Amino acid sequence: MESSERRPSGDELGLRERKKRATREALQGAALTLAAERGLDVTVEEICASAEVSARTFFNYFSSKEEAIIGDLPKPPPDDLLEVFEGGGPTGDLLADLRATLRPHLQASVPSLREMHQRKRILETDPDLARRFFASFMMIEQRLTLAAARRAGTRTTDPRAQVVGTVATAAMRLAVRRWIHSGGRASIETHVDAVFDALTDVCVDVETRNPRD
Repeated sequence: MESSERRPSGDELGLRERKKRATREALQGAALTLAAERGLDVTVEEICASAEVSARTFFNYFSSKEEAIIGDLPKPPPDDLLEVFEGGGPTGDLLADLRATLRPHLQASVPSLREMHQRKRILETDPDLARRFFASFMMIEQRLTLAAARRAGTRTTDPRAQVVGTVATAAMRLAVRRWIHSGGRASIETHVDAVFDALTDVCVDVETRNPRD
């Protein structure tokens, strides 16, 4: 017998998720702005007042004001992109495939330039938040090392997979750093391309200087 309770449609679910995302972003933005202006003495109540939500709503999204202030930590590329890379795609060339994996991920995930500057100011004054933020890059490196190992059919302890994971993570960080220092005048994808063009040139130069027998 079918339940008489109406199930939400796909459009309703989509609207609900957009509203939840907007609420989370509003809380993060309020927390970050207040902390950047006044330091970590800002309270949950002040964050909620700025975002125009209740404290109960706040704790549906964050467990503490510090979690809201630090916001969404850097993450590795999503599984759908990494699965293509792990399968040897999209081109079969390692550096080209790393570029193709990181480019759309950074374009979709890098916050606004204003938010990056605010977060930098906070991290420079709070060692605990800084440690939490930069620890996320270790998780990114581990995930990219796993992807490289799966692509090569080896283990994550293989130094070749570890090198790929380390280089890919460094390339992400360098592209973002260049984008920030440029004042966001060019897209993040442009900086990803510049980093990988330089990396390709280095590899070609090494190969030229040390030709194989």
